Amino acid sequence: MKTKKFSGKCRSYYGVKFAKLKMKDGSAVPFKVLPFKGEYAEYETREEVTQAEGWPKDEDIIKWRNTLVKNAAKAKEQNSTVDAAGVQKPDLENNDQLQLKVIFKALMASGKKTREEARAIASQNIGVAWDDDDEEAEEEDAE
Repeated sequence: MKTKKFSGKCRSYYGVKFAKLKMKDGSAVPFKVLPFKGEYAEYETREEVTQAEGWPKDEDIIKWRNTLVKNAAKAKEQNSTVDAAGVQKPDLENNDQLQLKVIFKALMASGKKTREEARAIASQNIGVAWDDDDEEAEEEDAE
């Protein structure tokens, strides 16, 4: 193992430029670029990696990989089946319930609205009522 150093410049935080963010005290962010640096231990051989603390057992790796393969196949077949049935893929341009959900999530992320307030504001904003059957459909899809 060897120690490696890295550095970089951060120009945004979670995709939002610093100029549009605020400091924790509420003031404007006083910089456009924030340099950072650090270090990490880099493995040099397969043996080092497999002997590292937290390395999974072979059975766990097989189980993990099989889960990935199964989930990918399941998603592919589900999408193929729905597409073959002629169902239009929902997006923000063609699905008012999806629009409601996006507005709702943004309002909830602000931390300034209750769930009920966010639902009401989203609904009023685009003039669409919530279809509460969507929650049931999401629960069924998860099974």
